[in-house]
Amino acid sequence: MIAVFLDVLLISLVFNLCLFLVAYFFQTDKLTDLSYSLSFIAVGTYAVFRFNTDSLFHKLLLALVILWALRLGSYLFIRVHKMGRDKRFDGIREKFISFLGFWIMQGVSVAIIINALSFASWYGDLNPGYLSYALVILSLLALILEAVADHQKFTFKIKQPSRFMQTGLWKKIRHPNYLGEILFWTFLSLSVTANLPIMYWTWTLIGPLWLIFLLIFFSGIPPLEKKWNEKYSGSVEFKEYINQSWRLIPGIY
Repeated sequence: MIAVFLDVLLISLVFNLCLFLVAYFFQTDKLTDLSYSLSFIAVGTYAVFRFNTDSLFHKLLLALVILWALRLGSYLFIRVHKMGRDKRFDGIREKFISFLGFWIMQGVSVAIIINALSFASWYGDLNPGYLSYALVILSLLALILEAVADHQKFTFKIKQPSRFMQTGLWKKIRHPNYLGEILFWTFLSLSVTANLPIMYWTWTLIGPLWLIFLLIFFSGIPPLEKKWNEKYSGSVEFKEYINQSWRLIPGIY
């Protein structure tokens, strides 16, 4: 099992380091987010076909990952072209070691998040039942949730770039796109977990748990909310929105 993860990790790191060299040489942000999505396609395809998996269920999971990656990658690529640059990397992209650290972290994260698919490909025939397919459908619905949230914010920001988003899915949830992404990988991982002995659950659930950690405590919500607080701290409307909305899950968090 560990050998499988290390195999996938190596592929992910090599892929990201190659793109890092291009991004650093040209000092561009236009490959950064796109590479994240392409990494999932490359690593997922490698994992499934590395073990010559004939199962249609494995290929269904891979197709879902590719669909998610293509949607997210195209959106982020269009967005960064619209913005011109990603301000998150100001003061970082010029520094070789700092910029390299981001790409290494990205490569490691991709390998961890997709671990359920990698493990399933190594494990072989999962004999999926109705529960697994129901979870796949829920994963697809989560993908749609993320896509709708991204589209709503993108169109809103084009018209009103200086205002904060508080309509549509964003009316009661401050980060519906992150909720969609977390649910996508959670349901996809659970569709694999449902067919495995309990001794393997740690391997399949580590992906969504790592993603939740990243989005809630590290690279997702914290820097974004810090930016909001700096930009809208004097707005009464923004304070009311914070008091009347939930971070991710209405009624819970």
